[in-house]
Amino acid sequence: MKMSLIISLLFVFSSAITAVIKPDTIIVYKTVDDVDLSLHVFFPDGHTSHDSKPAIVFFHGGGFKSGSPEHFYGQCQYLASRGMVAISAQYRTEKANGTSPIECIKDGKSAIRWVYSHATVFGIDKGQIVAGGGSAGGHIAASTAVLSGFNEADEDTSVSCVPKALVLFNPVLNNGPDGYGYERVGDFYKQFSPHHNLHINTPPTLIMVGTEDKLFTPPMAKAYKKKMENMGLRCDLIFYQGYGHAFFNKGQSEEMYYQTMIDVDRFLISLGYLAGEPSTLQSFREVHFKKKDNPFVKHIYSADPSAHVFNDKMYVYTSHDEDTASYFNMIDWHVFSTENMVDWTDHGAVFSLDDINWADKWAWAPDCVERDGKYYFYYPVERAKIGVAVSDSPIGPFKDVLGKPLIDNTGQVEHIGKEPIDPSVLIEKGQAYMYFGCREPKVVKLKKNMMALKGDVQELKIKGIEGDNEHFGGFYGEAPWVFKRKDTYYLLYSNGWGKTSTLVYATSKKPMGPFNFQGEVMDVVSSWTSHGSIVQFKDKWYVFYHNMDLSNNNYRRSICFDELTFDENGRINKLKL
Repeated sequence: MKMSLIISLLFVFSSAITAVIKPDTIIVYKTVDDVDLSLHVFFPDGHTSHDSKPAIVFFHGGGFKSGSPEHFYGQCQYLASRGMVAISAQYRTEKANGTSPIECIKDGKSAIRWVYSHATVFGIDKGQIVAGGGSAGGHIAASTAVLSGFNEADEDTSVSCVPKALVLFNPVLNNGPDGYGYERVGDFYKQFSPHHNLHINTPPTLIMVGTEDKLFTPPMAKAYKKKMENMGLRCDLIFYQGYGHAFFNKGQSEEMYYQTMIDVDRFLISLGYLAGEPSTLQSFREVHFKKKDNPFVKHIYSADPSAHVFNDKMYVYTSHDEDTASYFNMIDWHVFSTENMVDWTDHGAVFSLDDINWADKWAWAPDCVERDGKYYFYYPVERAKIGVAVSDSPIGPFKDVLGKPLIDNTGQVEHIGKEPIDPSVLIEKGQAYMYFGCREPKVVKLKKNMMALKGDVQELKIKGIEGDNEHFGGFYGEAPWVFKRKDTYYLLYSNGWGKTSTLVYATSKKPMGPFNFQGEVMDVVSSWTSHGSIVQFKDKWYVFYHNMDLSNNNYRRSICFDELTFDENGRINKLKL
């Protein structure tokens, strides 16, 4: 059990998605002007007062005007899971208390002093106390370490308020004439601005900034780092390409919300405060949500859904469009799961380009199949290669045990095709078939180990599309997907790219064809790419696909699904959107 304290927890924070995060206790650290200010504390599992663990105190952003401790609940929960006592501090703000930034800094110093004073009682190592914060909260955290004065009247200043390290998310550290907020503080910046008060006892500092930040700009961050290093001090500076101020907030970028915490973890490991390795992006970023409408995944951009049922549970494997994408520069793949088509879990990035030593770009449409208790994840990269990774679980982590491409058209374009992308795999009567190809539909058998080809790559013939032009009729564009219903094999694919292209299908009595074109599966969607899958789950059939309704950008797509029906002759009833 976690350590219990006198103050009982009354507050429950519910995030915008459905996860609920609670502190273990809320403790009053200061009462001023009849206002109780609290620390929201998260303890590691099994923590007791006899422990001696590192601690971190976070200060939320809000321009000294607003905000609340809940802002850093997610970060606290993560660091507690890694063995820290993690605390999010309440302080007075202009909106809630009619106070100025001076009171904010006073409260910050009081909070750090309280932690030092109660370190033994709460199992905290006084030599490993960190202050952290975002934006104005980053300013407060830095101020506890570098600003003199700003102490609460009658407070015991013999107790230190200086943390042993600083973790700062887009902090506003320069308030001078060339910085931010000078018009608000004027010449008072000489006492108020952390940049202008750095000294040789400033603790090791991590600063995380988006390259598009207009408040604490990259040049300001570089100047701060240079000034520290000129004093012989450590300042780690990480830039996050394309992101602006508040980039680390969950509502701004799901990816950066997690990535920044992994970077914080690495910084703390380097100081000796944490041990082992940071949690993977996958394990840290599991997200739970409900399907209300389409697109049903809204917290990240996702595309190219490949849906399968394993052990009575639906899994959907997708590519992942970046939040700022201007091309298909995807770097990882996600998997989503559900037991009822309403309650969903994003299991995070189950595989990425970082896991492949022979590919550098374009993590495009994947597929995954199960065989003999192993899960085989097929993925196209660089528009020229298809790889396979393996896991004991449908949610990974997957490993590139082959260490080389399964399919590579280098030097054999005539045999493999110009663009071997969009692999999908069907296992029928013990034989595995892999379908792939852009503009040139291909099929090849796989050996039982699922990681070697069995015979030559063959053309996948589709009859009834002769003369059809791109974007119309049965023209084969990309995204082959084969499934079996009764005694018929259905080939789903895209007939091109653009405002008139959509998902179409053909049928056959054999898994390698030839297939006969039948017609459209659904209306045209908003994105000019179409890619989908069809699967049966609990006696119903579903078609998964993507559109760009959330972003209005063809490179930032979102996955959807709808129920699909068939007529008495086995033809698909066209889905009206």
